[in-house]
Amino acid sequence: MFPGFGSLVNALLVLAGGSLGLLLSKHIPERMKTSIIWGIGLFTLMLGVRLISENKPELLKVFFLVIFGVLFGGLLRLEDRIGSFGKGSS
Repeated sequence: MFPGFGSLVNALLVLAGGSLGLLLSKHIPERMKTSIIWGIGLFTLMLGVRLISENKPELLKVFFLVIFGVLFGGLLRLEDRIGSFGKGSS
């Protein structure tokens, strides 16, 4: 095998999976798509917390602060306010 073989295989599989997802997404109900995305997100969140806590516990604090910032910003609708501020000034 040559250097970068794993990256090449990964890229090809991502392209194949993305193409398959685009083709099949027309036949999957929107509610199920949302559930799948939430499930993948929850799994990724749990995996990230586990890996951070096993390797560098101090990063766990940063992780939770980022999550808190996202939730707080969402509750205050900061993204909408910043977007409307940009539209109002143009």
